[in-house]
Amino acid sequence: MREFIAILKLCGEHPMSVVEQSVQQALEYGCAHADGVALCLRQLTSPQRTISALDLSDHPAWALVGAQPPNLQCYDQLLVKV
Repeated sequence: MREFIAILKLCGEHPMSVVEQSVQQALEYGCAHADGVALCLRQLTSPQRTISALDLSDHPAWALVGAQPPNLQCYDQLLVKV
């Protein structure tokens, strides 16, 4: 009952159509509770802006940073018993 009331309170702050869309999206995600609906509502009302990639054409040495695969051998140390 508390979850239902919390979702109904969202209708007082946002248009009913947006809350309804948030409920549908939360159901699709499998998070049909007030927090899940509120998260979907926040995502619908203030979407994340996309950040463009950094242009490193003037700095070719920096373009390689992060392009190398990680060294996974360091994780083998976790298997060694001390």
